[in-house]
Amino acid sequence: MKLSFVFIELCFTELVSMVTVQQPPIVPAIRGQDVVLPCFLRLYPEDQLTEPPVLYWKFNPQSQIRVWVPSETYQGRVSRLNGSSDSQDYSIRLRDVRWSDGGLYLCMLTVTTKTRDSFRRSGNRTALGVHDRLVLVRGGPGDSWLGCEVNVSRDADFTLSVLHRGALLQPVAGDRDAAGGAQPFVTLSQTVSLQGPGRYECRLLLQGQLVTASSFHVNRTAAACGGACVEVESDTEAVAGEPFKLGCISCKTRGEVKAEASVSWAFMAKGDTQFSELFFYETSPGLILDERFEDRLNWSGSKNTRDLQDGSIYILNVTFNDTGTYRCFFNRVLIHTNHKVSSNPNRTIVLTVVPRLTREMASILSEVMMYVSIVGLQLWLVVEMIYCYRKISAAGEEALRENAAEYLAIASESKENCAGEAAAE
Repeated sequence: MKLSFVFIELCFTELVSMVTVQQPPIVPAIRGQDVVLPCFLRLYPEDQLTEPPVLYWKFNPQSQIRVWVPSETYQGRVSRLNGSSDSQDYSIRLRDVRWSDGGLYLCMLTVTTKTRDSFRRSGNRTALGVHDRLVLVRGGPGDSWLGCEVNVSRDADFTLSVLHRGALLQPVAGDRDAAGGAQPFVTLSQTVSLQGPGRYECRLLLQGQLVTASSFHVNRTAAACGGACVEVESDTEAVAGEPFKLGCISCKTRGEVKAEASVSWAFMAKGDTQFSELFFYETSPGLILDERFEDRLNWSGSKNTRDLQDGSIYILNVTFNDTGTYRCFFNRVLIHTNHKVSSNPNRTIVLTVVPRLTREMASILSEVMMYVSIVGLQLWLVVEMIYCYRKISAAGEEALRENAAEYLAIASESKENCAGEAAAE
């Protein structure tokens, strides 16, 4: 009899265990955009629900912060993806993802079936990793290295890797900058040496799975791209009250390839922790997206073409509040005969605003050395003139003494000759 009860209990446990809640282990999200957190109910084929399940979502389960039904933190930002009572989809949509949203999310359902009264089932938790856009920076002596950088949420298992023609490159420098303990994100960066021409790709991975990638093609044999296009670095020091050009040039590798592009700018003021959209250009005159720059920005890049290679903008009246970091993003589509290729080059400019234009230390040192050289040369000429004068004077006195001695010798000889002649007579 006891054996029968054990058998029945095992069978009952088997049935209950087939009621499961499934969640993916990881979900990546771009800061500022929406993300779906999946959750599905799976029932035993012969089992049926007698009542609609009750859904619960919690953020970082130990903290007991409710995501659904939304607590104050998530009010107005969370909605069911499928509200049907007979659906087995209990996914939710989280709007306007923030850095603070990064963490673990647990989906729970209270279920009532024919074989068992109300009981609760939980998923295996989903890790939400929040990230910004990838930023590629080329620099070093002769543009010999490539830097890849991205901001990610804390405690998320993000990693960066850089590939050249599909082969993984070993970084010459790498960092995980916590950006200060008070910041809600960390900055991942990797720097690699360029290994020659070809396609370079920076990849962002979450727990080993690819999240996003950004790539570009390097042609080291030519400094100019696309005929007359030459990439020139932007100035980084502006004078308050005067106009200033933020330069952003991204040349195509092959000028004969047709392309279409749009340019977007982002700005992070000094002391801020997040970038805000600044300007967008696809067709004239462009769109100012930041109220702080209203009526103060003009497009100064490529005109009368969809093939944008110069994405520069012009600040008409610089203020001290314009100090900060600017990022320029190209969204370019290269149109080949049988296919299209997308590329997303970008540039970063750190702008400093000063009351008046300051000179670089090299310029100041050059001017000081010039004046020192002039004074030194003049002193050397004076010393040389004095030396030559004294030498000439000494030579003149010696010549006079020799002439006087010669004159006296001649006079004495003449006198002796005269005396001898007189004695002979």
